[in-house]
Amino acid sequence: MSVPTRLYFEIERRAGGVGQPYKRWIKAIHSMLKPEVKTRTARDMRHEIIRGVLDMRDANLQQYIDWRF
Repeated sequence: MSVPTRLYFEIERRAGGVGQPYKRWIKAIHSMLKPEVKTRTARDMRHEIIRGVLDMRDANLQQYIDWRF
């Protein structure tokens, strides 16, 4: 799932930066979800959102590693 850039950067800020572990990222994502998305019936959609954010995080982290001095 494609995550809007603004939403990604808000999650990154709440997680504490791109270098934080997955657990902090997932907690940051959960803190931003609405109650109806936290239900059991929305589990697949929620996991798709989490995977999309973590994929963007991995891409940004790899870019940082590739381009650092």
